[in-house]
Amino acid sequence: MGKRPWTASEVDTLKHLLELLPVGRIDYERVLLLFEGRDASEIKNKCISLRDLKRRRDRRALLASIHRSRRGTQPSAMMVTEPIWEGTLHPAVVWVPTTHNDIEPLPL
Repeated sequence: MGKRPWTASEVDTLKHLLELLPVGRIDYERVLLLFEGRDASEIKNKCISLRDLKRRRDRRALLASIHRSRRGTQPSAMMVTEPIWEGTLHPAVVWVPTTHNDIEPLPL
């Protein structure tokens, strides 16, 4: 049995569920009752792809709005041209490893 394409109503139902429920709170076995001919892994994969698509679209829209707002200004050294995402430092922050002299010994 091959994979059948998702209908527009199925995708709309999943999008609605994703808006209502926080990340990691969807019980795919219970959601399975809403969809005939699907299994939990198919639903989970579609939810992941819909969330990723929304994140990419949101990020593109944010970057576009930043570039539109900066179009008439002169860039400075401290101006952030892109939003800072998790795991990255601000461009003005310089990482300096500790010398262990600035950390007090722990009383045991």
